[in-house]
Amino acid sequence: DGDIPAGLYFTEGSNEKLSRFYVFESESKKRGYELEDGVQYFGNYFVELDEGDLIVFLPGAAELTMHPAPATSFNPTAPYNNGCYRVGVDIPAGSYTITALPADEGETDDESAAYVMKDLEFNDDSIIDTQYVIPGGKQVVTVADGQYLELFAATATPVAQG
Repeated sequence: DGDIPAGLYFTEGSNEKLSRFYVFESESKKRGYELEDGVQYFGNYFVELDEGDLIVFLPGAAELTMHPAPATSFNPTAPYNNGCYRVGVDIPAGSYTITALPADEGETDDESAAYVMKDLEFNDDSIIDTQYVIPGGKQVVTVADGQYLELFAATATPVAQG
């Protein structure tokens, strides 16, 4: 009947073009929907959909795919590029050096950054660390199992231990 079951979903977008989606939650059949989240990203992303949610992809999303998130890693390799990663599943916990992608690799007017998130709720306390990075500069983030690491026009390289 066209309904998408509630759960965690994995979206695959472009590393060169900005992808966008909006999640609307159902207020009631009479009142319609209210905007819950708006996300712009490069690469891949995760979205948590609740019963009755509506997801809308903006134009230009023809090459996007979305499917239930796998319980196991989607097997990215370091250095990790644009996208959202589950710490302890897709990437190991630890410290990462964040660098900006070259200007020609991702079309955006926004700053390159790494966001450490405790969940995908996008409320005031979801993002627990933000590190902006300029071309030629570096920042370091540390992530723990159960968190998410979003790389926006950025790359993360594991910091050598020892």
